[in-house]
Amino acid sequence: MFVSPALHFTTLTKRTSLIRRIYIIFAGLLSVVNAHAESPVDIAPIIHLRNLVQNGNMVAGETPFSGFPFAVENNSVNKLTRYIQQGQLPPKYVIATEQLVNYFPIDKQALLDDKRTQTSELFSLHATHAPSPYNHDTQLLRIVIIASPTTTSSINWTEKVQVSLEFNPELVLEYRLIGYETQQARQHEHQHDDKLTDTHKNTITALYELRYNPHYDVERQQLKQSVVKQVRLKKTQGHQRFSDFTPYQMAVVRLHYQPDNIDGWPQAATSTSFTVSKLEGESRFEHASDDFRFAAAVAGFGQLLNHNVYLHDVDYAKLIEIAASALGNDELGQRQEFLHLMRATQLLTEP
Repeated sequence: MFVSPALHFTTLTKRTSLIRRIYIIFAGLLSVVNAHAESPVDIAPIIHLRNLVQNGNMVAGETPFSGFPFAVENNSVNKLTRYIQQGQLPPKYVIATEQLVNYFPIDKQALLDDKRTQTSELFSLHATHAPSPYNHDTQLLRIVIIASPTTTSSINWTEKVQVSLEFNPELVLEYRLIGYETQQARQHEHQHDDKLTDTHKNTITALYELRYNPHYDVERQQLKQSVVKQVRLKKTQGHQRFSDFTPYQMAVVRLHYQPDNIDGWPQAATSTSFTVSKLEGESRFEHASDDFRFAAAVAGFGQLLNHNVYLHDVDYAKLIEIAASALGNDELGQRQEFLHLMRATQLLTEP
């Protein structure tokens, strides 16, 4: 909450910088706007991603917002290969799970042709889920975002595109973003790395492990919506939203971006929204696509390397079995090579 600038103007001296004066005036005006507006100012386009990339099991009722960057680095596979070739396991937090997942190309055309894929002018989103192989009572949600050629030529990815999720706290009891948990711990490793680059810049894959609310009543939610329009004001980490979830809707995905300047004129920050439905999933993990299952195997492998405490129902042998059954159309042989890497890693873990 901002303090009114009027209380401080009398204490300002000639030494007070112009920047400080401007900041105080802006802060006061924003507080007045929020105080008297019928609805809070939507600050989605200027959301701070660093506050949304959270790790561990998050309770959706307390922290419904999550997020991840659009682009990821791609050096973890090479680093892992060097360690294994030297007969060593990588130290904890050196390998980034999200980099392993996004290292492999996916069948984008198949996703674009899938009826479950949602498409806007600049982005397409494919979200599906299946029972998680990591824990018996959870679901694994896979989100794939594909940028159109128009988008890649008009937006600077690494600086101007952010992805946020708002989970339905009545349907989703807990969620966990897989990967990204070691960014701060790995910073010292990057000081001596080769130049880091982004892989598959026009796509990003993110995985979440979810636990549904066992007491969620769809019929009750439908009845509530038929009587009263549900408009819920969410206040979390300083972000304000109006959310109106349908009974089967588990989350809203928002892409926040700043278009490049046109003729030197800055463009307004904006966002695109997609919905994620509980109905867009598989009843059995084995029924999921090869891309889905291979991503799950790779993500589980990365979590085991980092001694993740949230995996209870899988080990290296089980993940290798999943990966071997999900090689799919591996034209470049990258998945087969990684499968060999997984097996070599398993041998190093054995006494």
